Amino acid sequence: MPSPLDRLKERKLVEWTLAYLAGAWLVMQLVEVLADRWPLPLGLQRGIDVLLIVGFFVALTLAWYHGEKGRQRVTGPELLILAVLLFIGGTLLAFLRPEERAADVLPDRSVPMASSPAEDAPGIAVIPFRNLSGDPEQEYLVAGMHEALISSLSQIEALRVISRTSVMRYADTEQSVPEIANELSVDAVIEGSVNPVGDRVRITVQLINGHTDGHIWAEEYDRDLRDVLILVSQVAGSVAEQVEVALAPEDAELLTSAGRVDPELYDLYMRGRFFYGQFTDDGLARSIETFERAIGIDSTFAPAWAGLAGAHVLRIYRGFATARESTPHAERAAVRAVELDEDLAVAHTALGWVRFLQWRWEDMRLDLETALSLNPNDPDALHGFGDYLTITGSADDGLVYVRKATDNDPFSPLWRTTVVGHLHMMGRFEEAIAEADQLLELHPEVPIWGWRGHSNWQLGRLEEAIADYRRLLARRPEQLEVLEEGYASGGPRGALRAYTDATAEAAEGSGRGALGVAYRYARLGDASKALAWIERGFEQRTPDLAYLGVRPEFEFLRSAPVFLRLLQQLGLPAPTSG
Repeated sequence: MPSPLDRLKERKLVEWTLAYLAGAWLVMQLVEVLADRWPLPLGLQRGIDVLLIVGFFVALTLAWYHGEKGRQRVTGPELLILAVLLFIGGTLLAFLRPEERAADVLPDRSVPMASSPAEDAPGIAVIPFRNLSGDPEQEYLVAGMHEALISSLSQIEALRVISRTSVMRYADTEQSVPEIANELSVDAVIEGSVNPVGDRVRITVQLINGHTDGHIWAEEYDRDLRDVLILVSQVAGSVAEQVEVALAPEDAELLTSAGRVDPELYDLYMRGRFFYGQFTDDGLARSIETFERAIGIDSTFAPAWAGLAGAHVLRIYRGFATARESTPHAERAAVRAVELDEDLAVAHTALGWVRFLQWRWEDMRLDLETALSLNPNDPDALHGFGDYLTITGSADDGLVYVRKATDNDPFSPLWRTTVVGHLHMMGRFEEAIAEADQLLELHPEVPIWGWRGHSNWQLGRLEEAIADYRRLLARRPEQLEVLEEGYASGGPRGALRAYTDATAEAAEGSGRGALGVAYRYARLGDASKALAWIERGFEQRTPDLAYLGVRPEFEFLRSAPVFLRLLQQLGLPAPTSG
């Protein structure tokens, strides 16, 4: 009986293994090259990988069987020569490809630190497009085209582009262009209309001088709906030229890189964006459902994955879902979006906020820097980078970024509220109150009274703080009653104590809200309860934990060993007192 080694040699299994692996390597590189040039379906690429794996075992089985029967006609040296040639072919293909797709999974991590936002960039505002179809059902599409043009222009570093939230107030305005330009502090205004008919869409756009009301440029575009992204990029490029912006080569490339898209897919994507913008629990749930339907049509459409990630993140921040429940879904979608298109700014922004939820601060920085390098006007990325700087010890620089987000979206209460919060965390309480008052002049309905009350409390103005809390709770009669009962028996501190105890009881079994309770106990100077609720926040992985080291309410705890241990657990630097 021949030995096992002799039988392996007789059947040439080693030679067949090398030849097969070399051939598989060549096939994989060929698929990658084709995928660089044509959008091969992801399912097809994965199917080829599976076939190659299965085929390996089939090839070895056949080699063994035919070797046993003495039917192998190819010699061992010939097989080895074939393996070398196949391997060389695959290697040449790998080196000759225009870009290395193996690096596409995540962006280059050598991105430099983001530069401070430019203050002298010319400003432009795109006021809402008119829907000429006469069909209210098409309004979401018109809104989507408007948002897409703003997003396209925002990628140009040499422009300051006003965000959609702030320009929506001019949807049916009778104000003149100079009045709008003055309110938004911009140099030019874009007006336009959209008329979708069947599978075609016509966009009419005009660029107007914000100071003189004179027309700079006007154009009409008529395209197949499949080419809508190309159309928007065309408009953005024309606008950039007309306002005499010197495009950097990379900016020009961004504006010409859009491709065709399936009309049904684009329809679902625009609907998902529309529901996302409602910021409600129901709206975000519908947004997630709609983005998932879009992904079902084309699982390689990166914007839908980025939208899905953003919706999951926003549900966490709005308190509609727990971090433990939704962060894995958000991470999966954000990573997939970056895998599919590493030049998509919103994908990196979403991933940056996911890293925030995961306490992965360095990854957060790198993802948000990448987002800002692709779209320096993105308020979400500016806000996120400002938060990163603040919580890691550079609060002054952080404030610059959150103010930039406000400059780009001056009438959005969200970003103005963020500025108030940052001023409060920096101990600039008077400025925080003044900023809150300015916001209330524009948006009396915004619940900024909480931040105002917190700053008044830190200044020792307890009566004024309680007055702010009363306004905050005006629409929550049961909680207001608890506050008033506490005030009647113990003044401002009694009011806050009663309200804090009530919210602590309500938060006991809810799985959320722990940090809010901790803040209130800290204002009362109750160290043991504040620390207990902070630790509960770790169990919940509440987003507010990120601000643990910079919230002034916790200043009296900053030398406590348990507090320092909690900061270390977060991976954040120990704050300085004062």
